[in-house]
Parts: sequence; C-alpha cells; structure tokens
Amino acid sequence: TIVFKVSSTMPFIIIFLLYSIITYYKNYKYIVNRFLLERYLYDNHYSKIEYHTKNIKDLKKETYHYFDFNNTYLSEKKKLQNLFDKNTNI
Repeated sequence: TIVFKVSSTMPFIIIFLLYSIITYYKNYKYIVNRFLLERYLYDNHYSKIEYHTKNIKDLKKETYHYFDFNNTYLSEKKKLQNLFDKNTNI
C-alpha cells in the first residue's frame, strides 16, 4: 500500500494547481487565437506538411496544413487570412 504524508503546504499546492487549471480554461480561447494569429503573421519553417479537410482549429505545431475547399487545396495562410481579414471572400 501507498501511504501519503500530508504536510502543511499540501493545501496551498492543491489550491494553486486548481487556480492554474481554472485560469487556463478561462483563457483557452485567447491562447488558441494567439496561436492562430502567430501562424498567420509569421513565416516559420515547418518540418511536416499535411493535407486534410479538418477544421482550422485543429492545426498542429511544426506542421504546415492544406485544407480541401471545393475540390481545391487552400494553404493555411489563405484559410487564416479568411479568418482574420474582413475583406476576403474565400
């Protein structure tokens, strides 16, 4: 059997972890939006390329994505341009 020693700092650690988790979930949409905006604004080198029809929210790190749109492939730059720019019609 495993026996845990409860120290006086354990409640503080648990409260801190709970606070961190709640804060993360409250800020999740901003974190995702920042990730997408960085992908759109900066030209980075990616080690892999993927062709798929998934949602724009399913992007992965270190991978450049192409999306199937009306039987043609759009790059992630075009897809993100559609997301962030108001003047495009793609």
